[in-house]
Amino acid sequence: MVESKKIIIANPSYFKTQTNHTLIGIEEKINKLEGQGKTVMLISIDDQLVGIIAVADEVKNSSKRAVQRLKQMGLKIMILSGDNKNSVKMIGEMVGIKHVEKQK
Repeated sequence: MVESKKIIIANPSYFKTQTNHTLIGIEEKINKLEGQGKTVMLISIDDQLVGIIAVADEVKNSSKRAVQRLKQMGLKIMILSGDNKNSVKMIGEMVGIKHVEKQK
């Protein structure tokens, strides 16, 4: 509660399973943003959906080189993440990691 208002900021799955909100009309926007590798969060105030926030991870310039060096050492590299599958896959592609898994 903020100034007597109920505010929720959470991912779309939370809104689908834990609230009475329907995502009709914004599912296409959510899918488009997630397809771009972004993590989507929805905002509701007093049970009214009022906004969408989309964020994306930024990869450091040195990350790809670090992954290459680890591979040269014979290590198997993978990413385990709680982010959406598209975000994890895009980061993996950027740094040269093919094995990515989304944790639930």
